[in-house]
Amino acid sequence: MPYKKKALLFLPYLAPYRIDVLNELMNFYDLTVIFLSDNAPEQNFNQEILRKKLNIDFEIFDRGFNIGVRSIRFGVFNLINKHKPNIIFSNEYGTTSLLIGFYSKLPFFNFTHIATTSDNIEMLKNVKWFRRLFRSLVLSTARGIVVYTREVGYWYNAKFPKLIIRICPNIQNPLSLSLSEREYSTLIKSFVENYNLTKKKNILFVGRLHTSKGLDILLEMLKAINSNDFNLILVGEGPEYNNLKELSIKMGIQDLIIFTGRYEGVKLMSWYKLADFLILPSIFEPFGAVVNEALINGCPVLCSKYCGAKIYIKDGENGFVFDPYNKEEYLNSLTNILYKSNGIKGNKNLMNYSFKDSVSQYHFN
Repeated sequence: MPYKKKALLFLPYLAPYRIDVLNELMNFYDLTVIFLSDNAPEQNFNQEILRKKLNIDFEIFDRGFNIGVRSIRFGVFNLINKHKPNIIFSNEYGTTSLLIGFYSKLPFFNFTHIATTSDNIEMLKNVKWFRRLFRSLVLSTARGIVVYTREVGYWYNAKFPKLIIRICPNIQNPLSLSLSEREYSTLIKSFVENYNLTKKKNILFVGRLHTSKGLDILLEMLKAINSNDFNLILVGEGPEYNNLKELSIKMGIQDLIIFTGRYEGVKLMSWYKLADFLILPSIFEPFGAVVNEALINGCPVLCSKYCGAKIYIKDGENGFVFDPYNKEEYLNSLTNILYKSNGIKGNKNLMNYSFKDSVSQYHFN
């Protein structure tokens, strides 16, 4: 068996869209993943099911406290000393990444430090001073960085020319997301019956009901279409639920809006199969894993330009990209895909990125 470097990879928590990449990394490393929290602070993922899908060693490293969504953890030194890795991947620019960078320079440790970030180009343009400071400190010790998109890679290369830049988007394996005809047809039939989803276009949104998702602007655009020939299916939960309900009533479009609650796994994949297209109308979104999920399941996507996952979209081929702040463009894009989605929608994978080629970018010699 060829020698594999021992690696630690730090992540805030286990999410469904991370499983495939983590399992694939076992081809390159003797890997242990360190999760800084037992679950996402704002989403209650079914961790029992998710962990059964992992083919790697992992630890929940939650000794410390949180400030909002930021994790402050004690004992990083002891953790590194226990595992004695050859390489450590740190996540973003918090205190854990700072400590890992500092320890990488100590003489009794011998590991390479690689940073990872979900920055998109819009976030880089509007970064706050303290993140800019922490980023500079972390990257001063790192040998390389893994980013999601090519344009972000170009930005980092210009600002930090000594870093090795690798590009691996937030991607999932089509083999793990594609369902059999029998699996999804049964679920789709139940959704259609339960929500009366016949004879209309079904527009799908998947995600947290949060102000950053731009759902209030989406309702405004749907009102402007002045048609009853569609349903907007909101799959998710979040703090904006009541506000969106009230807004839909105020606009007189409440009969067109369906709140389903949150779904995971095969049930979520079936929503992609059912929908005519997915819309991700966010005004702030580091990436947007739902775009990858939708495309793999043959569902076209109308994607905001502020989402990192816009890189997956080729206009007219698997969806469209639009500016949610440009209302004329927004309305035209929405109307366009309402009429053209039939020509794009299908059972084939609409992704234009290779999963294996993308994940291979994590392989540092």
